[in-house]
Amino acid sequence: MVVVSVAATVLASVSLRGTGSPLALHLVAGGWLAGVNALLVVEAFRPTLDSSRALTRLAWSTPPVALTVQLASFGLEPARWDLMWVSAGLGVVAGRGVVVGVPDRLRRMLRRLGERGALAGGLDDADELWRELDRRGHRWAWVCGSAAAVAFTATGPWAAAGLGAFHDPAIWPTPFGAAYFVPILLGVMVVGAWLGRAAAFGRLGAVVRRLGMRLRVVPDHPDGAGGLRPIGAFFLHQSVLAAVPPVFTIVWLFLFAVAGGAGFAGQYELYATQFTWLLLPLVCGEILAFIVPILSIHTIMRAEKETTLWSESDQISQRIVALRAQLAEADGADDQERERRLAALVRRFEMLEATPTWPVDASIRRRFTLRNIGLLLPVAGYVFGNASFWERLGEFLGGLQ
Repeated sequence: MVVVSVAATVLASVSLRGTGSPLALHLVAGGWLAGVNALLVVEAFRPTLDSSRALTRLAWSTPPVALTVQLASFGLEPARWDLMWVSAGLGVVAGRGVVVGVPDRLRRMLRRLGERGALAGGLDDADELWRELDRRGHRWAWVCGSAAAVAFTATGPWAAAGLGAFHDPAIWPTPFGAAYFVPILLGVMVVGAWLGRAAAFGRLGAVVRRLGMRLRVVPDHPDGAGGLRPIGAFFLHQSVLAAVPPVFTIVWLFLFAVAGGAGFAGQYELYATQFTWLLLPLVCGEILAFIVPILSIHTIMRAEKETTLWSESDQISQRIVALRAQLAEADGADDQERERRLAALVRRFEMLEATPTWPVDASIRRRFTLRNIGLLLPVAGYVFGNASFWERLGEFLGGLQ
């Protein structure tokens, strides 16, 4: 059915172009894209644990439809295509591939914590925690999705032009901007809802404390994070979504600088300044999407260590002192048994003192660091080298051809 629908859209676009009716062409394609994005909005506001395969196919139909519009309107002249519009739709589809399984991943992560004893109440606490986070995610998705749509509408270059913006070629490189604006607006709502849900899930530590639950830190757990590594792995995966907007911005800033005022990039001159100002906040947002929830869990783990675990280590230290005093005064009898007990106590004491207070291991830290170095380098290029950084990079890449 999806294939038939896409084929019908393509045929309609081509036929409408042949009849000299570009308005109908853009309305047909724009209606298809708006309809699919509307379904994605519904999914983003209230996702299910099992993603719809039909909706996945519908979502991946949007980039070909958008390209079909460009081909039908301008033929084989990429310099005239609205590639930003096409790439924005592709970014939404790619982002959905990251977030569509996040609710199920969160539920499985919480149940893993319950099964390994990291949640004091076991699976019952895990299920209760999931239900509370899901309720918060639904509410935050509505708020952030709506706020993103309002902010996008109010801050774009079309805001000052009013309704006339839909026919202004300086704002919309292709005609009939309304057919382009509505799908993009819905796409912004989708991304805003995703980010809102991610922010709600990032409140895991606060929800644990509010519900009076307890995260147990296991000093000698083999995962290297006190048994709480699944939390770090989950938030690392979720932060990939927050990396989509800065990556999109970086790619287009690179194209702006390399192409200069010529070619297809020149038609987006109004967006260049806006993208430059957005770059640093977007990268910082991507970093905070991982750091903030991890800091919350770190606070819980540190409190657990400084109360329960330090209390045990202090008791062990007293026993160590007592055993050493006995060995110093011993006449040789049972010395080996005391030394074995002493060695075991020392190992336990050292293990308690070295208990990690971060729900991440070396591999998670390495992946997070490498990913953000790749995002921060372009920011540094703009701060310290301005656009010349991108121009030099473009010349270098061009020399490789």
